[in-house]
Amino acid sequence: MLWFPDRVRLFAESKGQWILLALLIGMAICYDYPETLLKRPQSIHNWRQSDGASLALNYSQEGMQFFKPRTHGLYSDGYTTGYTAPSEIPILYYFVAILYKLFGYHEYLFRATNLLLFFLGLFYLFRLSRTILNNTFYPVAVVVLLFSSPLLVYYANNFMPNTVGLSFTMIGWYYFYRYSANHKTRTYLTAVLFFFLAASMKITELAGPLILLALMLMDRFRIMRLNLGTEKHLGGKIAALLAVFLVVAGWVFYAKWYNNLHGTSQFSTFTFPIWNMKPEDIDFVLHKMKVIWLPEYYLPFTLYALVFCSLVCAVFHKHVDKILGMASIFLLIGLVAYSILWFEALGDHDYFFIGFYILPAFVFINFFQVVLSFNMKIIYKRIISIAVLGFMFVNVNHAAHRHHIRYFSWMNDYPEMQDLYQINPYLQQKGITGKDTIVFFSSPNIRPLYLMNLKGWTLWDYADVTDELRAEDSVMMADCIRKGAAWFIVNNTKSLMKRESLLPYTRDLYGKFGNVMIFRIPPVDDNFNLTDSISN
Repeated sequence: MLWFPDRVRLFAESKGQWILLALLIGMAICYDYPETLLKRPQSIHNWRQSDGASLALNYSQEGMQFFKPRTHGLYSDGYTTGYTAPSEIPILYYFVAILYKLFGYHEYLFRATNLLLFFLGLFYLFRLSRTILNNTFYPVAVVVLLFSSPLLVYYANNFMPNTVGLSFTMIGWYYFYRYSANHKTRTYLTAVLFFFLAASMKITELAGPLILLALMLMDRFRIMRLNLGTEKHLGGKIAALLAVFLVVAGWVFYAKWYNNLHGTSQFSTFTFPIWNMKPEDIDFVLHKMKVIWLPEYYLPFTLYALVFCSLVCAVFHKHVDKILGMASIFLLIGLVAYSILWFEALGDHDYFFIGFYILPAFVFINFFQVVLSFNMKIIYKRIISIAVLGFMFVNVNHAAHRHHIRYFSWMNDYPEMQDLYQINPYLQQKGITGKDTIVFFSSPNIRPLYLMNLKGWTLWDYADVTDELRAEDSVMMADCIRKGAAWFIVNNTKSLMKRESLLPYTRDLYGKFGNVMIFRIPPVDDNFNLTDSISN
């Protein structure tokens, strides 16, 4: 039977979680999640979204062979198959494929899976904050402030595994902190399991296990007393962490072997270090990060606030939780090292930083712990609470605005591509099925192939059309037809007119849906002249 104080504590924790749930639902509505949940891959990084969605759909349609991932792009084995492996262990894609098997192919299942897992991580972040701060208001503030990053708002309801990795990391830290209090092996192994799941989503999440290893060794050799129970079974605990590294590294080596076996480089398994770049290229990356991505990371004022909070925590470090304080320092070091190693890609890939968003969460927890450590009058506490509420509101409003921009501005080409998004029933009506292979013009990625659920090849659109490019077009089309391409699908006739070597393949018009034209290849009937059509 629970004592009265225990009953009060459990009621307070339960009440806080219900408040948090209500806030998250309200924020989800504010972020237009009910609408975006039903959207197909689009807007910023539709390329990588389509890759992930394609992996899941191909698992579902091609026999559920976990160790044989593939996509709709036939760029492997001499441009005949779609076998290709990402650097992350494809657990999420495989799980979504199982959902497709059970409930049918509905893309909202992928988005919903990501979103629910991210919300689960936010609940565990609340529990971690609640344990440290012994308070309800500030832990809710920590969660809301983290979930007001436009970057996280966009990718939490999406087709990529990054926010799921962050979520598992948050759960892992909760259990590790619990372990620091109860020293139970079961709690420790639960933490390690979630850190493994996080690293399976994205290899950068290995920062968590690395920090755990560092903290355990620091405690064992009395560099800092963290009360991590390292006097017992330290070898076994380190072995559990090493197992995480071995399994993740094993998949990376397997992915490289698999991709080399099939002659493909669709997914990168390499770094992009700053030392390989020219000074002008470095400046250009910094320019793009400042102009395009800075408002997406956070409200700029919030970034300055994070620096301020970090400085306050450094000055009053004795009031900061030791475990989270040291973890924050290691995360900052890791963030700098990571930025150097992948700097070349940061100008075009905002989501590369998602794995390190546990750092601002820790900074906010540490800062609020410092605030609570002071014996202030009630009036000052209320002023600070009102200021935090206002800060939360401004950040949520900014995130909602930026999220809207991602879907309803130059960032999203859906208005120009909407015919392609809606063409599937028409393709079925015309008898074009997944057994057919196609050539699509124009696209730099497999998005059109995935959207139509057709395998094949895509041709890029180039500003400068050279004789060399025209020759490559001729060779490419002939090779694709030889390998079974039956249809040439075009949604960019204006650019196609500049590619004279492709025009002979536009004589047999089989169908037209909006601005998308379907040509039979090789031509059987000479029934269409693209030049005359555009002129008229």
